[in-house]
Amino acid sequence: MNTHRAGLILLLLAACGSVQAQRQVPRPANAVRESRLAENARVENVRAPAWKELNPQQQTDLGSFAARWDRMPEARRAQILQRYERWKALPPEKRAALRQGAQNFQQMSPDQRQKLRSSLQAMRTMPPEQQRELRQQWQALTPEQRREWLDAGGPGVAPAPKP
Repeated sequence: MNTHRAGLILLLLAACGSVQAQRQVPRPANAVRESRLAENARVENVRAPAWKELNPQQQTDLGSFAARWDRMPEARRAQILQRYERWKALPPEKRAALRQGAQNFQQMSPDQRQKLRSSLQAMRTMPPEQQRELRQQWQALTPEQRREWLDAGGPGVAPAPKP
């Protein structure tokens, strides 16, 4: 995998984690999972429309769900619609970067994916200032140094190589 791609993925995902961390106090991994379960529980009381009730743009954009939409639990449909609205609110360049990051992630080996997940999980638990420091360290490295860091475990897991 291209080191630039890996770096872009890491920076994008770290940036997303940083924005989230700035909004809330960093929590351990099990607290994050519990928070997501609580979020799903809040969605339980929301009415989600049937497929035929979605507008044509939503049906086009969410077309991959068409065959199973009406069989999904209402909470899952509501969650998908919430995420869809957040996606639509993003600037086009941010959406393009996230699409590219997702494509790059799919092209990684299982070992590379696991290292990236571990690195991101470690970064999510860090204070925003520490996340910024790691991003600055990353940006100061050459592609070879970035590859070494990722091979060792990545930011938040392995110490940064010397620039």
